[in-house]
Amino acid sequence: MRREEVARLAGMSVDYYVRLLAGALPVIAVLRRRPPRIPDRVHAWAYIGLLTVVVIAMLPLG
Repeated sequence: MRREEVARLAGMSVDYYVRLLAGALPVIAVLRRRPPRIPDRVHAWAYIGLLTVVVIAMLPLG
């Protein structure tokens, strides 16, 4: 399956994905050179929060 077909099936244009990637790459480059120092406790709570969001998002799917 071509990228255009996959994007059409997903309901978005390929241009959207290109813009998203172009915006994300500079952020990734900066954060790799100087990652923020996050305390372990904050990291753990953020992880639990994200897991909760995923579980809630998956509930309607059955």
